[in-house]
Amino acid sequence: MQEEVLQSESVENDSVLPSESQSNSESAASEQTVSTNQNAANAEIIEPEAIEGDFVVAKPEIVYHLSDFDGPIPLLYELIKSAKIAIENIFISEVTSQYVEIIRNTPKEELDFDYAGEFITMAAELVYLKSIRTLPKDDEEITEDDPEYERQLLINKIKEYALLVEQSDKLREIETINRFYRAPVFTDKDYRVALVNFSLPKLVEAFARVLANAAIHEQEIIPKKVVKDRFSVHEQMENIRLMISVRKQMKFTDLFEPDYDKGDIVTTFLAVLELLKYGRLRAEQEEVFGEITIFAIEGTEDVPIDFEEGDDGKY
Repeated sequence: MQEEVLQSESVENDSVLPSESQSNSESAASEQTVSTNQNAANAEIIEPEAIEGDFVVAKPEIVYHLSDFDGPIPLLYELIKSAKIAIENIFISEVTSQYVEIIRNTPKEELDFDYAGEFITMAAELVYLKSIRTLPKDDEEITEDDPEYERQLLINKIKEYALLVEQSDKLREIETINRFYRAPVFTDKDYRVALVNFSLPKLVEAFARVLANAAIHEQEIIPKKVVKDRFSVHEQMENIRLMISVRKQMKFTDLFEPDYDKGDIVTTFLAVLELLKYGRLRAEQEEVFGEITIFAIEGTEDVPIDFEEGDDGKY
């Protein structure tokens, strides 16, 4: 009879144990949920997936959320060392504050002291890297044995290369300045040639015809003596400007007097070219093989010509 009572009590105890165990499990799960929600405010704990077999499950990693980075601190450290992330933009206080928040919200029995030690080591390395990157360092303090020496040497080479590239681009721009000409700009001192329906070969053709007529005329006259040039190119330029300022326009052939010899014709033609060059005349031809008309450009009648250095009017 006594044995039956003991067995009955044992069965009752066994039936109570699962209920208590389930209650404890639910309580622990509730606490873990609260802890996880609190941690999520600053950082996340990524739990690795379960692996069947004899493999060891890796420790969970804490993901930190910074302005330029999201991930675990070992990855942040490696990226900073390889200069893929500028440590000047990383605030160590953000990392530590998130870590402290995790420590506060994690139950003591769940704390991983090994990971806490790793964090302190990594945080110290980050502080060291930030100090050598942000604090100024005298050139005298850097020696060839200093790890910073090679890094500073590389930075200087990169800066020099960037400077050379920038200057080469500027030199290339200077080299091509005069390759492409802009439209003429008219000022009081310097007028450019404005030709309408006209080209220089046409002017040369007209000059050739005048010269041919002069050659025929010279054959009819027997020269008796060598005559000195009547005028220089500069003098003939002033004569032409004076004639056109009075008449406003002249035919190209009217510039050549009947008694001009070859020298006078060449000098007159050169004077016309110079006046076109300095923007004092304008030439037009209304039709092919038609007469070339010379016009004075308004506003240039009284403007003196600034001849180029070495231009004395002698050819």
